Amino acid sequence: MKADAATEKAVMTILQDFTDALPGKQVEHVLSLFAPDADVFLLASEEGEKAIGHHELEEFFKAYFLKVYGFLF
Repeated sequence: MKADAATEKAVMTILQDFTDALPGKQVEHVLSLFAPDADVFLLASEEGEKAIGHHELEEFFKAYFLKVYGFLF
């Protein structure tokens, strides 16, 4: 099933915003791109890389930025 054009555009916009936000290493900005729901989740590409809820998302991105860039802003 293919999404309608408006949904596809909205999803692609968020994905681009996410991609653009990562090099900024600003956890709060990246988190703002996720739904505010308590059960929001992230499933990343490597085994064991997942986060459920905003607390786990925050911890995930802090660890990611430290691992990849060596620091946070």
